Amino acid sequence: ARHSPNKFGSALACTKISLSTRLLVYSFTCLLVYYTTMIKLFLIVLGIVAVCVALLSVRLFVGREFVHTHVEGNKELHRRGIKCARALDAEMRGKGIKKVNN
Repeated sequence: ARHSPNKFGSALACTKISLSTRLLVYSFTCLLVYYTTMIKLFLIVLGIVAVCVALLSVRLFVGREFVHTHVEGNKELHRRGIKCARALDAEMRGKGIKKVNN
């Protein structure tokens, strides 16, 4: 009687395989499928994150320049005479006023 090929291939179709070997091969196959699925999912998520980062960085490369948020770059604060703490400290040191320690 001729044996039909099974999932282990035609070379192993006519040989007797022990139950422990079949379980080992089945377990390995399941783990391989599991890890392959996990790697595919990881790559998909990595691709989505890469696209999001690329879309968020479009403004950096193509948009306007950044708003200067430092005190020295703000015209209204400069008009009111408000200065940066470092600049104020340097100005006071230049006048001979000692730094106040709390």
